[in-house]
Amino acid sequence: MGEKYAEYAKVNASISANVNVEIDIPYLKEFNTAKPIMVFDEKVPVEFKSIMDRAQLDICQHFVEIAAGSDVKTQLDKMNAAWKSARSAK
Repeated sequence: MGEKYAEYAKVNASISANVNVEIDIPYLKEFNTAKPIMVFDEKVPVEFKSIMDRAQLDICQHFVEIAAGSDVKTQLDKMNAAWKSARSAK
């Protein structure tokens, strides 16, 4: 994307994957003042992926449910129960 990268990232309001490009969006600048640790291309451990596959957890869907007004504890309890069951089913 070369020189158009910063423009593309700004239009899409995304965090820059290129450490040499600063995106001129106020909330991203504020976010960066907290000096977050950026993690790129981390490999998911095989055991974790295996448990997630068995648990059939759709974490994004649980967050959507919470955003739609579902009780946070209820959603976390569902995720924890699925994780516990999948973990013990090795």
